[in-house]
Order: sequence, then C-alpha cells, then structure tokens
Amino acid sequence: MAKSTIEKFIQSYLKGIKTVKKKDGYEAWLRKNGIDPTAELSDSIGKIYAANEKINSESSARAESLANTGLKNSGYAEFLKDTARLSTEGKIASAIDSYLGADSKHKKAYDNELERLEAERIAEEKKAAELLAKEEAKKEAERIKAEEKAEAERIKKENEARKEAEKLAAQAEKEKEENRKAYEKAMAEVYKRVEAEFKSSGITDYEKAYKYAINMGLNEADAQHLARTATDTARNSKISKVTSAILSKKLTMNQAKEYALTLGLSEEDATLLGEFAFKTNESVKDIVSQQDYLDYLREQANKNK
Repeated sequence: MAKSTIEKFIQSYLKGIKTVKKKDGYEAWLRKNGIDPTAELSDSIGKIYAANEKINSESSARAESLANTGLKNSGYAEFLKDTARLSTEGKIASAIDSYLGADSKHKKAYDNELERLEAERIAEEKKAAELLAKEEAKKEAERIKAEEKAEAERIKKENEARKEAEKLAAQAEKEKEENRKAYEKAMAEVYKRVEAEFKSSGITDYEKAYKYAINMGLNEADAQHLARTATDTARNSKISKVTSAILSKKLTMNQAKEYALTLGLSEEDATLLGEFAFKTNESVKDIVSQQDYLDYLREQANKNK
C-alpha cells in the first residue's frame, strides 16, 4: 500500500472530527509539554510500513515457492497476500485509533489545563477585586474619617469663635454699661453743679439758663427741666422779695420797678411789680392783698410765656 494512500485513509478516517479549542492554542500546549501525537502516529505507520515490506517480501518468496511446487493457482498465494494486506490495514487502523485516543486524552488534559488556568485567572481576578475593594473601602473610610475630623475641627473653631465673640460682646456690653453709668454719674454731677450755679446766681432768663445747661453737656430734656425749674424758682423768690419790700418799706411804683430790675427780673415783671406798689402805696382804692397780687403776677407771667 502506498504512503499517499495511507494519508488519504487517515484523512478520510478523521473527516468530521473537530477540535473544541483553537488549533494554535492546543498545538502550542502540546509543544510546551513535549507531546507530538502526529509524530507518534507517523512513527507507528512507518514501523507498519517496514513490517509490511517484510511481509510482502516473505509473501513473494512463499508465492514463488508455491509456484515451484505447482500451487500457484491454488488460491493460497492470494490468501497470503490478502492476509498481509488486512493485517497491515488493521495495524494502521489500530495506530490511528491509538492516535485518536491519545489526541482525545491530550485534548481533555488541555481542556482541564485551560479550566485550571481559567479558574486561577478567575480566582486571581476575584482576589484582585477583593483587594481593590478593601483598598477602596480603606480609602473611603480614611476619607470619611478625614472629613469627620475636618468637620469636628471646623465645629470646634466655630464654637471657639462664637465663645470669643460672646466674650467680646459681653465685654463690650459691660464697657457700654460702665460708660453709661459713668456718663450718667458725670451728668448728674454736672446737673447738680449747674443747678447750684443757677441757685447761686438766681438767674431768671430761661433762654440763657437753657443755653448754659446745654453748653455744660446736659441733654436737651435735662437742660429744659433744669432751666425752667431754676428760673421759675428764682423768679418767684425775687418777686416775693420785691413784694415784701413793697409792703414793708412802702416802695413807690418807681422804687419797686427799679428794685425788681436790680434783682434781675424782666422788664415785664418789674412793670407789674411797679403797678402793685402804686396800687398798694399810692392809690388807696386799688390796694389788694399781697397774696392775691402775687397770684395775679404769676398768672400774667405765665400768659406771656
């Protein structure tokens, strides 16, 4: 049997069989592990060829011997040839079966190796993913911790700033209150001093008294009150003094008026007191009591204000 015929036989035998893995990957794995099933098959077939040549040689010798003995046409020679052919084909088929069995075994081992590598890859990926997740969780925990620390620090600073602001506000309020009290105390002293000055001077001019009190630092309300009270008191006292003199010393109209002006009373008050002196000491029919005339003078003065 020719070699090309054997190759065709093998191709026909293997027709329809497909590998489940890529050829390059499988063949590379075979080379890596020192496995060459095709070479083994070729070697087996080569040995079968050699054995077949020997059998053919022996069969030829037997055929020649049978021819010499007259058994050439007995069919025995053909029997020997068929036997040799069938034996060779059987061995080749057996070699191919062994090849296919080994190939199947190798493919299974290759598949197992792929599965093992895939399992290792998956395990490594899982491990890497777990490590990455742990690292990310650690970073996230550190980030949260840093944020919490920063927030706590911010709150602490805010509290410190708030306390400091409250402290400063309290100090400012205290100083404000102290300044207010000091001012009130100072103004009270000014009020007393101005009041004493007004009492000592006996001022009766409200406008002058008011301006003086303002210039001394009193507020408007205190200046108005003090000026009004002081001038009214001084005016009433001086009117009473002139009235008493009119009655006790029998002052004339001119004397009473001059005396009133000397004491600082207004022209109007002096005129009214002069009229009182005239009616009291110079015109008998118009004499009235001192108290009634004092009330009259006050009423007239109040109307002119």
